[in-house]
Amino acid sequence: MIVNKLQQRTDYTHKYNRDFGRHGWLRLTPAYSLKVVDELIRQQSKATRVLDPFCGSGTTALCSAVRGIPAVTTDINPFLVWLTKTKTENYNDSTIRNEIKFASSVRESKNTFENYAPPKIHNIERWWTANVIKFFCQLRNSIETDSLNNKIKNILKIAFCRTLIKLSNASFDH
Repeated sequence: MIVNKLQQRTDYTHKYNRDFGRHGWLRLTPAYSLKVVDELIRQQSKATRVLDPFCGSGTTALCSAVRGIPAVTTDINPFLVWLTKTKTENYNDSTIRNEIKFASSVRESKNTFENYAPPKIHNIERWWTANVIKFFCQLRNSIETDSLNNKIKNILKIAFCRTLIKLSNASFDH
């Protein structure tokens, strides 16, 4: 089979990462495929450390970790630095059990969290209904409780971001 070299390969895009554990935690279109990174790392016979000055969503750092190669990463976007750090963190069974327990308690909670303040986003109702905005404010307040450690908060924030995107009126099919 002859493949046109200029033809886009979906296995070299963010779409390839969706079903690969932490790579698929949060969909960001500019993310590139872990397959590309893995191929590049495998080509280096004696790779001892990887430098990624534009880490984005952490694809390179995660791929390096799987291969047992330390990675040093940074990005100009503080959200992406946080996302990469969260995705590359070590989580033990206890942390994951606590996160699931907390998520279940929030879901089952009848507490209304009457004191909530939506973020100052221009025309926020364009993206979410009033009820959804209230839900997100309540959920965010419950995640920020002092009784949770930072690892659990960060995992819950990833779930929060995924829910925020899923419930938005934005179009992601572009």
